[in-house]
Amino acid sequence: MTEKAGLARSSYPGCVGAGCAFLDYDRDGHLDLYVGHYLKFDEAAWKPWTLKNVPAYCNPRSFAPVASQLFHNNGDGTFTDVSESSGIGKYKGYAMGVVCSDFDDDGWPDIFVGNDVMENFLFHNKGDGTFEEIGLPAGVAYDQYGDPLGSMGANVGDFDGDGLPDIILTDYQSKLTTLYRNLGHMQFQDVTVKTGAGTGSFALVKWGCGLVDFDNDGVPEIFTSAGHLQDSVEQYDKSTTYKERSILLQQRNGRYADVTATSGAIMATVESSRGAVFGDLNNDGKMDIVMLNARSHPTLMINETATTNHWVLLKLLGTKSNRSAVGAVARVTAGGRSQVDEVRAGRGYQSAEDLRLHFGLGSAAIIDQVEVRWPSGLTNIWTNLGADQIIRLQER
Repeated sequence: MTEKAGLARSSYPGCVGAGCAFLDYDRDGHLDLYVGHYLKFDEAAWKPWTLKNVPAYCNPRSFAPVASQLFHNNGDGTFTDVSESSGIGKYKGYAMGVVCSDFDDDGWPDIFVGNDVMENFLFHNKGDGTFEEIGLPAGVAYDQYGDPLGSMGANVGDFDGDGLPDIILTDYQSKLTTLYRNLGHMQFQDVTVKTGAGTGSFALVKWGCGLVDFDNDGVPEIFTSAGHLQDSVEQYDKSTTYKERSILLQQRNGRYADVTATSGAIMATVESSRGAVFGDLNNDGKMDIVMLNARSHPTLMINETATTNHWVLLKLLGTKSNRSAVGAVARVTAGGRSQVDEVRAGRGYQSAEDLRLHFGLGSAAIIDQVEVRWPSGLTNIWTNLGADQIIRLQER
């Protein structure tokens, strides 16, 4: 269906794709497509690359950056390229991790793009079919030192429980995994050092990532997959290896601690990992992990955490909104606290996750209220729901 749908030809021949995501940017009930482009590969311009006289993959700056594309869903099985008219096409970069979220809670989905070896982009949805790039004034273009990142994977979650979507971003070797706290009103603060979110990540090349509640206590952990890009790295750098362990961090009193070594034998897996996705694969209420490994089979991590904490999985179904409810925001209130999450399609590193929303409820066995704001603008409320079940909620 690719050619018939109008997606077969890129506006930039020779470009190498990276992250992509579905979103309903104009809230017409049809899912649109954002395609992140990494660079324009020119075979004629390619030259051999070495690091300390060892053959290696070249720096992306050897090739020209390229603008990404936004395709509008026409509602009839076809798409129209609106990159230029939307403002997206004005910005050239080395797009890697892409994630869409309503960062300022105005009802319109925005787009965060992690760029390799240059500043990141944050496209603010103006609600009229156009976007404004505000990465620098928003505080997410660079890290807290003003340095550009070698951005890889990007994901979203509410690490501090204030109801606002924060951004986690992975990076290359000799940089930390970065955590941007959402302060509201499209302002972010790099809290990597303050929270310990980069613990154990400095020597690693990081890719897929997520803020995920693995023990159902209502507080998300950080999981990051790792593995070096350069398969020859051990010949010139004794501080690292091609195959690396991934990292699991648990939040304790506002700071993250490395609990990888005590989280089961499977967490000791050493591979050159890339994408990581999260979802409840066996529907037991605990979030599992699937990790893609370069030149090897994937790793499947089934969550066997022993806990009495409660949980709920929400499967949202749009009627006036898109059927998958992408962009719907749910607020779950139980046990005297509220948690917020959003349905997102495309995130992490070149990955997409379970579209169901998972909430750890701690000791609360009853959900006082679920409030869902749909992309259509409608809001529905359900009350007095039992925990420890998968609940289907339909827009009405």
